[in-house]
Amino acid sequence: MNRHVLPRRLVGLLVGLTLLLGSAIGSALLAPYATAATPTSSTPATGFAVHGPTGGYWIAAADGGVFSFGNAPFYGSMGGKTLSAPIVAMAATPDGGGYWLTGKDGGIFAFGNAGFFGSMGGKALSAPVVGIASSPTGKGYWLVGADGGVFAFGDAKFAGSMAGKALNQPVVGIAGTPDGAGYWLTAGDGGVFAFGSAGFAGGMNGTTLNSPITGIAASPSGKGYLLGASDGGVFAFGDATFRGSMADQPLNAGVFTIAATKAGYFLAGGDGGVFAFGDAKYSGRISYTPPPPPAPTASDQRGKIVQLAQSQLGVKETGNNCNPYGPCVQWCALFATWVWQKAGVDIPRYPGAVSIWNWGKGKGLAHSGLAGVRPGDAVLYGSTSSTSHVDLVVAVNSDGSVRTIGGNVSDAVTARSSQKSGIYGYVSPAAG
Repeated sequence: MNRHVLPRRLVGLLVGLTLLLGSAIGSALLAPYATAATPTSSTPATGFAVHGPTGGYWIAAADGGVFSFGNAPFYGSMGGKTLSAPIVAMAATPDGGGYWLTGKDGGIFAFGNAGFFGSMGGKALSAPVVGIASSPTGKGYWLVGADGGVFAFGDAKFAGSMAGKALNQPVVGIAGTPDGAGYWLTAGDGGVFAFGSAGFAGGMNGTTLNSPITGIAASPSGKGYLLGASDGGVFAFGDATFRGSMADQPLNAGVFTIAATKAGYFLAGGDGGVFAFGDAKYSGRISYTPPPPPAPTASDQRGKIVQLAQSQLGVKETGNNCNPYGPCVQWCALFATWVWQKAGVDIPRYPGAVSIWNWGKGKGLAHSGLAGVRPGDAVLYGSTSSTSHVDLVVAVNSDGSVRTIGGNVSDAVTARSSQKSGIYGYVSPAAG
């Protein structure tokens, strides 16, 4: 299981354009945009299932609301009812006569001819439930947790799991085989784990991804599968056919799942957008707009600065001062202002450290010495007339020295544990 095999992914621009300009163009490219008739949801879309007999589909929201499109009948929902945990996934019965919703806590809600065969609701879980798959008969289902644990109910057969085993990234989805004797799990890094009759046909683990994998869908024959990524990328393995993707297209929200049809597939986004490829037919979407985030407080912003700086540790320049934060010049100030900008500080991307000091003076945020310095501040070395370097503070030591992260230190983003000598002052990202 989980061997390193490269995928059969069709990524040529001409091939992708040909596919998109075919039957999928109206649905795949126009689907993201809401119309006046688009139903709205107060919570993000988290579940999607295809109505097998007609190709219609359902979208489930985190609050348990269910929306029907095409010829998919509405059988009920948990909308307006109290949930112990948000809904995270949805699965339909093979005959299209019903569907299940599952919560993060493993609770199961059955509608239509979908039977209730048990759940993990109210039971201790090592990790939250992230996916559900129906057995071929519709008389059972599997749940999977982020730790790779699998829970089988009804006539769904347990064939193994990744529970208790080391994972590079959490499991994000499950897909069953047509014979009901096996299933695949996939993790955020694109690793695929095959159990029972499910054959391993490759994975994306060990390959650099632009964004994490969020879902898996079996091919109709069960001899292959598709992986979907949050940026709309699609990867095909075995006899699964690549029919297009949303990779490199602007998305309002990340794709959270992929669902297969007889000769195509859907991608579904957290804002309710639906993208159809191959024989999959776009029939509508819901619209979810997240509320604007609260303005960060000074403490929130400082924490974000520290996290962003730490995330860049080890980044090295290429060539003569060439760096990912700006032009090929001395880049300590470029790094510091890049981090501040990413954390929401309204500051230009300065190439010179003294410019940060002058910016701070103009806003009343510049301070001589180190008294009162805090994580997130920028400390400057040398003098006001000859500033030589700038670092970002990540911690203040008991002796008054500071632990820092800075760019262009030994040609890289580097952490230093005790800095005090040579610092003439600091600039705060915001008042308070």
